[in-house]
Amino acid sequence: MEVAKQFGAFVTSFRPLDEIKWSKRRKAFAQQIVAWLSNTDVCLHFRLSGWSQADLDTFELDYAGCLSRAQKLGGSVNLVPGAMLIHNRIECLKAFYASDYDWGIMMDDDAVLYEKAQHNSAWRLFPEMAKNGQAAYAEVDVFFPNNPGKPGGGFNVKYSADPQLYAENHVFERNPDLKGSMFVVRNFRKARRHEVLPDPSFTIHGEDTLFATEAIKRGCTVMKCWNINLKELVGERDSHFGGGRFTAMREAHVRIAEMYKGDGLRMRKPDDQSSKTLERKEFYAKCWKARPTKWTTPKP
Repeated sequence: MEVAKQFGAFVTSFRPLDEIKWSKRRKAFAQQIVAWLSNTDVCLHFRLSGWSQADLDTFELDYAGCLSRAQKLGGSVNLVPGAMLIHNRIECLKAFYASDYDWGIMMDDDAVLYEKAQHNSAWRLFPEMAKNGQAAYAEVDVFFPNNPGKPGGGFNVKYSADPQLYAENHVFERNPDLKGSMFVVRNFRKARRHEVLPDPSFTIHGEDTLFATEAIKRGCTVMKCWNINLKELVGERDSHFGGGRFTAMREAHVRIAEMYKGDGLRMRKPDDQSSKTLERKEFYAKCWKARPTKWTTPKP
């Protein structure tokens, strides 16, 4: 039960108007719920944005009452009006900070973990961390799983470089490229620290990058955990953002660079429309300061 005490997951499920997309997403959502309930003791709290009571009733009928099952195990289900992702995320963060959990897992409604032997700790990460206790992760504030689908996400190459390190330890490395599909946050309220919340006026793509940037500005570490690998059950075609992702991301990064220019953040190539890369060297020098860029602790 230590996992249930220390970890709470806060999941946003947005009800799209497109019925074909909705059909695919609700199926993936049910698969996600079953995977988390089957593999972990993490309590699941659902924010169903734009769902009607009829949507909820039909979902429970079609998928064996999986939301009710999560509630019986300590979770919760909240029907709320349709809202933008960043506003749903802020409400999930607020609910987490008000809770007694040590760690909050923020998720979209299609995020699970790859779980074969080659995927390292996978679902075991949560009981391993719970057994180690908070002190073992003193310099880890925000972390997220490796994404095998992204450049640099080749976990097999990473693990083979030092098999013993990754087999025997939890390994975290500085990385601001947080993906909003799933990330884990320390309960800053319980730690008597500033609660990190993104600016609610930021209503374009890139709320995950904004959260990571705000966390670093507040003196928090943001790291990739190499012991877990993200699996998304919905393909990019059926995501809520659809096409034009690069253009949207560049627009977001330009705005974030403007918001944090006083902290040393800037675009690496501000005049190059084909570049969306943020230059963080000065930003790190000012905000990361003495915090470590890597944190390793033995598995229990």
